[in-house]
Amino acid sequence: MPPRLTVEPHLTLKELKKRYRTTTEPTLRSHYHMVWLVADGRTVTETADLLGFARQWVARVIHRYNKLGPDGLGDQRHKNTGHPGILTDEIRAELAAALAGPPPEGARWSGPAVTRWLEARLSRKIYVQRAYEWAAQVGHPIQRARD
Repeated sequence: MPPRLTVEPHLTLKELKKRYRTTTEPTLRSHYHMVWLVADGRTVTETADLLGFARQWVARVIHRYNKLGPDGLGDQRHKNTGHPGILTDEIRAELAAALAGPPPEGARWSGPAVTRWLEARLSRKIYVQRAYEWAAQVGHPIQRARD
């Protein structure tokens, strides 16, 4: 049997109960409820069964509270900034400089020409729609050819 999970004394039991009862944000409220019940002596399994969560999720919330205190509770999705993206500041500057001059293979820049330049620079497949967007982002919008 795993050791019993305990709660670090970041807040008193009375303060945990108060925050659980007064918090209106649903995720934060359920997290305070979990922490309060475990701090009050219930096991993680009892707390999970009582609240309808998976035992692993309750344990994860308790671990996060123990590590970060009250700041570790609540909806953490806003802290996830996602993937940094392909177009770094360095590549933006290079693209702007390239678009300021003539294209390597023609009289003017086109979406496919920008795509080929980006693919050569990044060593990966780039869709022509991204080339149009990124050219506009660096201040060189490209007009699509009219048939």
